Amino acid sequence: MARSTTSVPTSLRTRTTPTDQNGDVGSGPTSSANDTADSRTGHITLETFKDHQSNKLPHKKLMVVFPAIALAQMISYLDQTSVSTAVPAIGSSLNLGPSISWVAASFLIASTSVQLLNGRLSDIFGRKPLLLTCMGMLAVGNLVAGFSTSPAMLFAFRALSGLGGGAINALVMIIASDVTTLKERGKYNGFIGASVALGNGIGPLIGGAVTEKASWHWCMWFIVPFILCVMIFLALVIPKSRVSGDIGTKLKMIDWAGLLINIAAVLLILIPISMGGAAFAWNSPLVVTMLAVGGTMILVFLLVEWRFARLPIMPLSGTILNNVLETRLIGHLSESLITQLTSSAYALSSLDLTPPQHELVLDAYMSGMHSVFIMYAPLIGVSFIAASLIKDRGVAEKDASAAERKDAAGDGEIVEMMDNK
Repeated sequence: MARSTTSVPTSLRTRTTPTDQNGDVGSGPTSSANDTADSRTGHITLETFKDHQSNKLPHKKLMVVFPAIALAQMISYLDQTSVSTAVPAIGSSLNLGPSISWVAASFLIASTSVQLLNGRLSDIFGRKPLLLTCMGMLAVGNLVAGFSTSPAMLFAFRALSGLGGGAINALVMIIASDVTTLKERGKYNGFIGASVALGNGIGPLIGGAVTEKASWHWCMWFIVPFILCVMIFLALVIPKSRVSGDIGTKLKMIDWAGLLINIAAVLLILIPISMGGAAFAWNSPLVVTMLAVGGTMILVFLLVEWRFARLPIMPLSGTILNNVLETRLIGHLSESLITQLTSSAYALSSLDLTPPQHELVLDAYMSGMHSVFIMYAPLIGVSFIAASLIKDRGVAEKDASAAERKDAAGDGEIVEMMDNK
């Protein structure tokens, strides 16, 4: 989920920078003409990317908005769980054989691959338009998947449904954080929790009934009218996304390199993990190669986000580091300059800092990194130890042990009977 401090681009706004015309740090504003020129060329950076989508609503409006987004969340889970009960019928109809697991895997892998992208894309294009687009993708994917005549067609459009369904789950939570304060968010999130439970609970029942009484095709189709009705409801009640700028400018703002590398890395890791031991042997060259390349691409993605992306999908300056920087630098540098530094360390070399200020910033960064290490190193260690203690005893081994005990018991009975004779 995107942080609340990064949201709508300042495409058509005047921004303030820490350097004025005289070169003094933390003072005058720049001209709006420069910002407009930047927005036309798509040169928006993390430092000039401000939040305009936070729109706290009164209780009466929240009692309408939250049921609406809860319905969107319920539809996403209802789709996943209803189709799961139709998998045997789908496999029999399309002769899927060993590839039957791809009915679920294609949806889940696609859903997982876009999780990191939803926050930044909704910052650029707006929460409401992106949510409606993703619900449309879910509807189109299900509609066409119901007409599938081949496994490849089914898997492709279930993947399309996964892209929409996975994004819905994230966008619902982002919208919930936009329209409520942190203090009141918990009580309204009850709507979302209830919708998840309802979707998970009734999905298998509906899917099984529809598949038995009609066919597996209707298991894909029955949800499409509900999606369209909820889309209309969402379009009417969700506040308009206050995002300005033309589509060309917004497309230029997307971190395309990071987006493509992230999706490729997730796919290269999730596919062998999902299919390993079933469709492919764990030690097969394909599985080993995909895992190795996927792991390498994760490192490449982190490097791109850290050093090269103007508007990164995943800013690497975390909350802990930001808090330490703000605490150490407050009173020494201007507020706008501190905001710029907490957004990206890459801007440090371009700022007109005096040597003492530069040294102070570096000390603050080192202190922040030290705090991050202290926080995460023990967690990594505990996770590693816990993973090392996991043992795969296997079903076959248990069955073999039970058979050996049964044979031993039978041999003992035979010996006892012979002794009695």
